[in-house]
Amino acid sequence: MVRQDLEGRRYVRSPFSARCVDRVQHRSERPCVFTQGAWINNRSLFPCQEPPIAMATWQATVTVKDDAVVLMTGDENAVISQAGEGLTSYYYFTTMSLPCSVLALAAGYWVGEQIALTRSVNFVKDGSLANHRSPEFACEHEDYPCRASTHHQPVIPTRIFAPASVLPSAAKLFSDYIPRCLQAAFDCLGPHPFPRLDVLVLPRCFASLGMASPNLLLISHTLLAPDGSMCIRIAHEVCHAWFGLLLGAQDWTEEWLSEGFATFSEDHVHGCAMKWNEVLRSERAELRAYLRYRTLVAELDNTTPDLQMLHLVDSERGSSSHKGTVPRSDGNGEPYVRYVKNGMNPEKSFTQVHYLKGYFLLRHLAAKVGCEQFYTFLRRYVWRFHGQLVLSQQFFAMFFETFPDVRGLTVKDIYRDWLDCPGMPAPLAGCEPSPINRLYQIVLEERDRWRHVNRQSASALSDKEFQVLEPDQLVLLLELLLELDTVAKVTLASLRRQYRLTEQNADVRHRWCELVVKHHYYTCDSDVATFLADEQSMGVYMYGELLLSSARHRRLVRKCFDAVAMEMDANSRRTVAEMFGNV
Repeated sequence: MVRQDLEGRRYVRSPFSARCVDRVQHRSERPCVFTQGAWINNRSLFPCQEPPIAMATWQATVTVKDDAVVLMTGDENAVISQAGEGLTSYYYFTTMSLPCSVLALAAGYWVGEQIALTRSVNFVKDGSLANHRSPEFACEHEDYPCRASTHHQPVIPTRIFAPASVLPSAAKLFSDYIPRCLQAAFDCLGPHPFPRLDVLVLPRCFASLGMASPNLLLISHTLLAPDGSMCIRIAHEVCHAWFGLLLGAQDWTEEWLSEGFATFSEDHVHGCAMKWNEVLRSERAELRAYLRYRTLVAELDNTTPDLQMLHLVDSERGSSSHKGTVPRSDGNGEPYVRYVKNGMNPEKSFTQVHYLKGYFLLRHLAAKVGCEQFYTFLRRYVWRFHGQLVLSQQFFAMFFETFPDVRGLTVKDIYRDWLDCPGMPAPLAGCEPSPINRLYQIVLEERDRWRHVNRQSASALSDKEFQVLEPDQLVLLLELLLELDTVAKVTLASLRRQYRLTEQNADVRHRWCELVVKHHYYTCDSDVATFLADEQSMGVYMYGELLLSSARHRRLVRKCFDAVAMEMDANSRRTVAEMFGNV
């Protein structure tokens, strides 16, 4: 792909997940380079092997112009030194062996701000650290400065980096939230695995909403929604410090051990960070669960069967999968699986099945034993296997050892229903919120009002009083309206005006754009064009919808793609280009 170095020169590199420009969205007119790492082809940056078991420590010196900043995975803040006239060197190192895919590196003309930790966090006092006693399991990992007993640090030092024009809004949004989020994660999961955290806001060409690596969190500018409604994605990435980094999957095909756990934990961590009471946390989590269920249904309808399974079947693994024990290894003690399945499959980057099926599996287990007991178990699981790579068998063995009396569930059932087969798991037969969930009932009331408006004339709108909806409620309302065969143009115009849809977060605007495309509401094509340009981490699906729409929308999507193609993530660009080839 084509990149730019820090002086703006263009050059070609092998297919590696590096990005380039920070000039359109942030108006900085200055280039940057960054990579969040990759599970395949990371060797184009440094010599390495790809399976997660090929772990290593590393150190690096990166030299840039004096006014550039280098951020990187590393135990401590960089050691900075002069490297010649107008040049500065940044030295980073790690002492914890990690899969090479989690190395992240970014260099650009950013500015940073230290978060004041004592401004917004209510630190745990006196005897309320009962859940954070010393680990009951001895460390079984190789020697490194382990933080499993650092109960004195519920919030780790944190810095925010962004272009100068963006830093004030990023600092205003995150300076209170991130410390509260770190505190909540500490209370839920135990001591922080790493001693510090840098958060970098990247330009619109970043292909993900967020990506966690040790001590460095890369996030999309999309998360800077002024109302804070996208902050839950920060909670997800914070949870990856425990699930994915401190404790990772030994086999890439069991990615649910990272993504499913982070998705499951994010609701609780976010709810505590927002200081919601138990009822409100429960209602919001239930609403999000329903949204995730609807997303999973759509994913399963549009994903190939091999990408719907969370585990390698026996014929691929070469060992038994259903006995609840760790598979045997070969004579050298190495696991059987030594390759990255679907590593070069572009569809893999866009599927959420491993997030969602993993999330619902953990929700299913929590329902069997009780949420409070399950979170206590999760802390024990983290302590037991911290600093190691695990397989699903180890998790389930510990679960049934902890809860031997759980009824109606066996390891064989779990593999049969959740991991080893495509499609919707049999125990997940719908996920609609309870009738007493007021947030959900309000959405249903609003849906019925809009259905009435759509059946009547525009004058009916003035007789209706519509309620103020939160972003998740708006997302669900728009999804329910997408189920209508016909929505009148006057209804769409009223929706846009009533909820100020163009000012909402990216999740809401994504659904609004779907309505515009489905019902050929050409008056608002500019909303779609803006979304495709500014929210590139979320826009690939929208390209497909436009290409299947009218000739006018096909012309629009070609124009939009041509305008941003050279700044897009390489994998996203290739996927969209292939869509054009199939039309």
